[in-house]
Amino acid sequence: MTSPHPRAVPEVLDTDTLDVIQSDRLRVAHSIVRTHTLLAAGAGFLPGHGWDVAALGLAQMGQLQRLSQLYRIDFSDDLARKLVAVLLGSYAPLRMAAPVAGVLKMVPLIGQVAGSLSMAGLGGVVTHAIGKVFIQHFESGGTFLTFDPQQVRAYFEFQARQRVRVTRLADDPGVQT
Repeated sequence: MTSPHPRAVPEVLDTDTLDVIQSDRLRVAHSIVRTHTLLAAGAGFLPGHGWDVAALGLAQMGQLQRLSQLYRIDFSDDLARKLVAVLLGSYAPLRMAAPVAGVLKMVPLIGQVAGSLSMAGLGGVVTHAIGKVFIQHFESGGTFLTFDPQQVRAYFEFQARQRVRVTRLADDPGVQT
């Protein structure tokens, strides 16, 4: 027996019960984002420019598929790819950094390390921000069909900047977090 859609909750549940359901769902959603952020960051260490980009895309689509299952939303791989492409296309640092990281990987040793680190960091930041944007969208009752990348661009960029800031703070031993 399948459980009802999260927004189609019987009226017999009180607000405390609904808060627990939403809290548990958010906890699982954030766990999905953490897992796929790590997978995306790991993809940056794959050799060659093509393999890392393909693995990054798989991590991002896997994240969206798992989030859509959690929120009981129909998943369309084709539509999800298009929405993510439009969202990422509007993010200026990504348009510059990804090609540079790919070129760096072609330089033996030092370039490979720098390119891998750049791609890992970029992949993790972007995947985390995508996950946060879709959690917000799904929590507000949205679906893939109602997702407007232009409308969430500012929130996406905010999440990406926050992730970079948190990563930098964690790397600085002199900063107390």
